[in-house]
Amino acid sequence: MGTKKSQVFTSEGLVEQKQKRDIHPIWRGVGVFLIVLIPVLGYLGSLLVIKSSLSRPWLRIPAQLIVPGPDPLILLKIILTIIIGSFVYFVLMLITFIIYRIYSPSRSGPLDVPPLHWKNKSK
Repeated sequence: MGTKKSQVFTSEGLVEQKQKRDIHPIWRGVGVFLIVLIPVLGYLGSLLVIKSSLSRPWLRIPAQLIVPGPDPLILLKIILTIIIGSFVYFVLMLITFIIYRIYSPSRSGPLDVPPLHWKNKSK
């Protein structure tokens, strides 16, 4: 979890250089939690959509998705779980990108030259 050190050869000789810190281990737990949470939310959402569609028919279920067996709507549940899970994933990633954009450090490092600002004189 600490910082890693490496040696870099420069014009002054070998120099100890600190590298970026490792990712905190709690984020691995958050990732595993999201791997479980997103499909569960997708499945619960698909059950909710199917239940509301059966009470008021606003979603037409094609006959090809109804299969004989103990659960005739299993294909519809799988398809809706993938669609709703993808939508939940998209929303969570959008929130992550927005938060990262707000709180992230500058893209340029301490040795980078600041960007040039110039006006187009041809207009």
